[in-house]
Amino acid sequence: MALKKASKTPLHFVDLKHEQRVPYIRRVGELPILSVSVLVYKPLIDEPEKFQNTKYVLYRYATRLLLERLRGSAATTARTVKATAFAR
Repeated sequence: MALKKASKTPLHFVDLKHEQRVPYIRRVGELPILSVSVLVYKPLIDEPEKFQNTKYVLYRYATRLLLERLRGSAATTARTVKATAFAR
């Protein structure tokens, strides 16, 4: 999967074309892991002012949804969940 970038250059999907993303997604899909994501499309929020009045409210809400999904997945599959958090 050569992208013609220096090996120490960070890989950000936003900078890749669809054709460049597909091999990475396929490789991740083959790993024996479960990946859970929560995405928020801000234009569809009915009452955005609820999330604008207090700092990080939307971030905390999305994090709570993510943890709920992880807990539910662990409960239904009888697996242990190892969560790693990172921030930009």
